[in-house]
Amino acid sequence: MTRPASVMAAISVALLLTGCTGDAAERTAPTPNDARGTQSPLRWHDCPAEIEASFLSRHRCGTLVVPQDRSDATAQSLDLAVMQVWPVGVEPREGMMTGFATNLGDPRVFGGNMAAGATRLGSVVTELAFRGTSPSSPSLACPEVEALAVRAPGLPDDDHGFRRDFLRALSECAVRLRANDVEPANFTTAAAAADLEDLRVAMGVQTWRGAGSYGTQSRVLYRYVDDFPGRLETAWLDSPWFPETDDLTGGALGTRSALTELFAACAADDRCAARYPQLEQVWDRALVGTGGRPLTGRGESGYGRVRVVVDDAKLLRFVRYSLGGEGPTNLSWLPRVITNAAAGHLDPHLADLVASDPPFCAGYRPQCRNMQGFALGVYLTSWCSEQLPTLDEGVLRDAVAGQPAYEQVFERSPYLEACKAWDTPGQREAPPASLHGTALLLIPGQFDSFSRPEWSQAQAGKHERVWTFTAPNNTHNTLGYDECALSVRNAWTQSPRAAPDPTLCTTPPTLIFR
Repeated sequence: MTRPASVMAAISVALLLTGCTGDAAERTAPTPNDARGTQSPLRWHDCPAEIEASFLSRHRCGTLVVPQDRSDATAQSLDLAVMQVWPVGVEPREGMMTGFATNLGDPRVFGGNMAAGATRLGSVVTELAFRGTSPSSPSLACPEVEALAVRAPGLPDDDHGFRRDFLRALSECAVRLRANDVEPANFTTAAAAADLEDLRVAMGVQTWRGAGSYGTQSRVLYRYVDDFPGRLETAWLDSPWFPETDDLTGGALGTRSALTELFAACAADDRCAARYPQLEQVWDRALVGTGGRPLTGRGESGYGRVRVVVDDAKLLRFVRYSLGGEGPTNLSWLPRVITNAAAGHLDPHLADLVASDPPFCAGYRPQCRNMQGFALGVYLTSWCSEQLPTLDEGVLRDAVAGQPAYEQVFERSPYLEACKAWDTPGQREAPPASLHGTALLLIPGQFDSFSRPEWSQAQAGKHERVWTFTAPNNTHNTLGYDECALSVRNAWTQSPRAAPDPTLCTTPPTLIFR
């Protein structure tokens, strides 16, 4: 499922400032000229009809115009969508909030339920759709790749013809963008952080009081803290992904760690242990069995019922996805899915997941279903220019540990070859050595294969004023599926210079294995 608008509002990034107004007249007025007498790049205007129809509370829409390439004055500019929402029924705290409420490349949904997030936090919320992602313009979506989705479910992971078509479609996407004067290399997390700084200046904010991020968008938050020290006082990070962790090495390590957590949870649950004994050994048999004889069947997709093939690499990818994507529902099915796979049977739940998956999404990205308009180019630029240069092949090989499925998914990932077609080279950069006094609350989920709790704990031990709270029985998107982590986060925003209070998580979600 897509990330609901109410979820996005609940985990919005908070950038707090003073003095906000927003009557109807102001919604159509430009931001005043800056101190140099030039027109501000931020303009407030009427919201599109589809957004206006979903709102009953106070709000306004805007456009922030930023340079595509800050080193080239002749490059075309970008129009970034901005939305501002007021809390309902409460006097807003002195401040304003803005959001990194999606993973890198995910389309941004502006909707009336954003008022719930503003009300929870008692602040005006300002959301920014980052460069390259809809509804900002231009988008780095690749419909050339999306067109392959109908074929992907029925082919094994290592089908050479499909991988060739995938890389060709990526190349066609890059050519089309560049032919329209859109250079993918300009859509880095550093550029996105500079856009956020442009927003701060345009809004007349001296220092953001608070911010938050979700998933891989935390790369932008870390870049902002490092590139613009002193501009941000506090931040919370839902399901954080850290700059020093590349997607492939982190993927192998995170999957193994999350599986260990799953096996222990099943063994500690009387019903799960009785129904699925020795689940870890069963998982090993499932990988070996599907490696020699892939599972076949049919699953439900947006194209109707389609043929599905699940080999060992696909099984690994979708198990990782179930441990990290779309909330904890998929997690509850995993013991049954694994046991059926070991017996040579394609579980219907797994078949439907595979049938609905975009090309090479599950196992690489935490959100896949109903992600039309995903800006694959933003994801690729981050991977190719910011992560690949730091990839240590020896460390990745150790993480893969010689297992064929792990080798196929992570050591032979199609995204390694994709960087040749995408052509956005970068250079190795060290992660921020200092947070420059910014206080952080890290909120990973207990079972999340994309953002492991031990990684957040290591960050808390590395920096001052960094704390972590692990959301129990949760996966990715810890603030989106229950009140437990929200209660801890909301209280922490009131006193962010102290450790979070885990006792506020009075009603953690119940994990029930199917």
